[in-house]
Amino acid sequence: MYGTAVNLGAGGFDDVMYFEEGGSPMYLDDTLRGTAPGAQSPRPQFAPLRGPVGGDPDAEMRRQAYETEYGVGPMPSLTEAERAEMKRRAYKDTYMREEKGLGSLILDKIRGNDVTDGIRESGRVGGTSPEFMETLIDEYGYPSVFDEETGERVIPTDLDYSEEVRHARPEDRRDMPTYPELEDARGHMLGSAVTSLEYGPETAETAGNFSEFMDKFAPFPLGGQNARDVEMDQRNNAIGRQIFKKAGMDATVEELTAAVDAEIFKQLDKILGRTEEERMTPATDQPRAPRNFVSPSEGPDVYYPRNEEGYFDTTRKVLGFSPRKYRNY
Repeated sequence: MYGTAVNLGAGGFDDVMYFEEGGSPMYLDDTLRGTAPGAQSPRPQFAPLRGPVGGDPDAEMRRQAYETEYGVGPMPSLTEAERAEMKRRAYKDTYMREEKGLGSLILDKIRGNDVTDGIRESGRVGGTSPEFMETLIDEYGYPSVFDEETGERVIPTDLDYSEEVRHARPEDRRDMPTYPELEDARGHMLGSAVTSLEYGPETAETAGNFSEFMDKFAPFPLGGQNARDVEMDQRNNAIGRQIFKKAGMDATVEELTAAVDAEIFKQLDKILGRTEEERMTPATDQPRAPRNFVSPSEGPDVYYPRNEEGYFDTTRKVLGFSPRKYRNY
């Protein structure tokens, strides 16, 4: 029976085993290390054996992550949390380097497959993630109206409402960002995160920079952003990519959405926590503004750029004036 061998190595992560007569396991690895006549030197390199077809689809990814982190060797028993972490590392090491490229993204959009379609409005009541607007109403006190179509209270966004109503802020906190500002920041963050998930973070960065380039240099009304508005968008795009990288390639759109919303709320909490002096002291580039309309240095930028008097200032001037006029509420 010594001449008969059954290879069980493909059944798991242990070294390749053969059974001697009597059932005692003999490791091929140990045999090759031996000094008996005929032992091979230098020791040959063996590729890791793959799991059997139809086995655990995550096993190879977990193994690869483990070997990448700790070196080649048999994989130990892991808890569910450790297995999830190994899977996350495998996705990071294996897939996050794969980029589909800007050409692929543009071609998909031409074909009508835009992964960011509807993202900007998704946080509204009636959208796919209504919790965003609901939280602003219930926990942050943003003014709302009853919407007959949804039967719920909403922050008004339709142009049927006056600009003053659409830009209303919580009572006694006129230093807070307006809903359009929050929706803009959220749209850039989530759009960048979802694009990173589908095409890779480097492609998402290239696409975001290209979009901001077009917004800045294309003629009005197709473009017309000024440099500070572009900086705001690029800052939020970068945070969206960071959120994706932290979540990993196995994250869902719903998980990315929750993470983006959490960052917005965290920034609002910082602004709410400002002292009265901090709230009423204008930023250095807005010396005549009635309040402080600048975001904390870290986290998303939730304020549109403003001029020296605190008025919205997001477009470049044409012949000495801005084609878009924003009132200061």
